[in-house]
Amino acid sequence: MWKATILLTVTILTLLLSTCSSYSDTEEPLKIGITSWVGYYPIFYAYEKGWLEKNNIELTQMASLYESTRMYKHGYINIMLGTQYEYNILSKKHKSMKIIKFLDRSNGGDIIMSNRTIKELQNSKLIEVYLEVNSVNRLLLLDFMKKYKIQREQVKLININQDYIDSLALSKSNKSIAIITYNPYNYKHNANGFVEIISTKDNDLLIVDILFARSSVLNNHKNQIKTLKILIDEAIEISKNNPDDFFNVVSKVLPTSREEYETSIGSIKWININRSDELTNNLKSRNLIEF
Repeated sequence: MWKATILLTVTILTLLLSTCSSYSDTEEPLKIGITSWVGYYPIFYAYEKGWLEKNNIELTQMASLYESTRMYKHGYINIMLGTQYEYNILSKKHKSMKIIKFLDRSNGGDIIMSNRTIKELQNSKLIEVYLEVNSVNRLLLLDFMKKYKIQREQVKLININQDYIDSLALSKSNKSIAIITYNPYNYKHNANGFVEIISTKDNDLLIVDILFARSSVLNNHKNQIKTLKILIDEAIEISKNNPDDFFNVVSKVLPTSREEYETSIGSIKWININRSDELTNNLKSRNLIEF
């Protein structure tokens, strides 16, 4: 049965690529900004397999979602991968912003790590908090502060990309430190002595990842976007039905151990299809509706 499922998936995908991969010579590239978040692995998979290039879709890897947002605002990319936080920010400027596709829901992938226990943080006069301020990191921090009654005057915010936190040698500090992070960066922080104290698996905070763009982009890239949605679904199915192949392909562009990969994949829930009525209604109540 397993082999039959894989064969069927490959056969369907071959047909999809042959029928959907043509595009007009005058069609502009679809440019996507992407970070190394685990929920975006299917798009890295599609890129590494050559599916995106066949459809004139380009990827630009970003250090953070804040950088993606800046690049989008300046027109260097025309389609966004981000959370509802980035979507809401950009929707205020671009009223025609539409959600193309839901990808995943964080289920432990967004994390707060510290060199102190929660009780010790509550009793700290000052906590240095390292985070990407203009991102969903902020929502996770605010939810944590509210839940554990940590006051604003106890917190010193330090805005920094995840890539640069390791260079600060924070493990040698005697200060109370918290790092708002996400997979796969948590592994580096853990190796430096920081321990997870809470994640999206422990609270009711809804964080979803979505693909979105302005209506003009949807109109000008109809075929590419239609194909992209199909390819994302196929890549997610392969991640479930043929995890060895998926890991081997993704790890070429995002070097990671198999153990870290399995943990990361387990920290999200795919919501690209078959969303529950409860989740759908929750998303609608937040004006998050797929176009």
